Amino acid sequence: MLSFNNCLDVARHLPYLFHTVTFLVCTGSLSMRASTHGLVINIIHSLCTCTKPSFSEETQRVLRLSLDEFSLQKFYLLFGISKVKSAAVTAFRSSCRHPNDRWLGNERVSQAPPSDRERLALPSLEVITDALLEIMEACMRDIPDCDWLQTWTSLSKSFAFCYNPALQPRALIVYGCISKSVTDQDVKQLLRILPLLRPESPIHRALFWVAVSVLQLDEVTLYAAGLALLEQNLHTLNSQSLFDKQSLMDVMMATREPLEWHFKQLDHAVGLSFKSNFHFALVGHLLKGFRHPTPTTVSRTSRVLTMLLGIIAKPLRRDKFEVTPDSVAYLTALVAVSEEVRSRCHVKHTLSRWPGEANPNEISDTTNISSQA
Repeated sequence: MLSFNNCLDVARHLPYLFHTVTFLVCTGSLSMRASTHGLVINIIHSLCTCTKPSFSEETQRVLRLSLDEFSLQKFYLLFGISKVKSAAVTAFRSSCRHPNDRWLGNERVSQAPPSDRERLALPSLEVITDALLEIMEACMRDIPDCDWLQTWTSLSKSFAFCYNPALQPRALIVYGCISKSVTDQDVKQLLRILPLLRPESPIHRALFWVAVSVLQLDEVTLYAAGLALLEQNLHTLNSQSLFDKQSLMDVMMATREPLEWHFKQLDHAVGLSFKSNFHFALVGHLLKGFRHPTPTTVSRTSRVLTMLLGIIAKPLRRDKFEVTPDSVAYLTALVAVSEEVRSRCHVKHTLSRWPGEANPNEISDTTNISSQA
């Protein structure tokens, strides 16, 4: 832990300290967890008493409020020390030998019993990261040309896109919280980690919504990367037999539930509600791929829609071309560009010529599909 005469070191190394905290929070023995919490308290103390750089009264107010916030029982729980009365006392507890301790020379290595361990849920890490980010941004306003956030973002990004089962999930959460911009290269990097993740990793399902969110941004430069991520994600989940017994909608809406409030706002902004009609909302974002200037993206859009058609038919063991309330959205999108769909489904109203042979912008919404006799 830090002392009160280290103001300059804290100011110089704040991004590295916050980066370290997000990786250590709620890990190790009880003493280790209390020390991590104490490190954050000491960092804020040091910033409050710092003279160079000096902070405005408003920044000082934010720091004092943050100090109070991190001392609340809520943050004791997030740091895995909810059962201790004093984090400081626990961090510096007696060095006497305990039955659960191992010794390496003169160094004591604590082994907490199973009942003493607390796990950190990834949404809880988001709360801690947001609180640390608020501190950093408040201080940065008083320092010209401050690059603290850029440094922290670079550190988290390097771990987010590097395979490490222990740290990568945390790094992805932190990077998502503190990143102020995204490029198509960042989205493409996610494609590299998908095959490396453990099949049971919760990141697989979360990345579906990351890809959909990129499509919702309606940025031409990002759309292709988002669509590629969605295709790879669906392929990975399908290869894990995730959709053999569960429907795509049930799996993904359950994954989205913890962040429903945020997604609901995004749905409202673009005018498509996944909660009201999951399949038509998804197809609504995919249809934009037919108007993309890159031919590979146009063809990928057809592949993704065809893949989705097969996925939604799997749990009920139905033919994927059977018209159902779930499949009609995908069939409607594909009927204008897929000869296979046209041959398997009756078409009541046809166009003068198929848009597959013409410009994708000419796709009409007047095509209706009825089930085969």
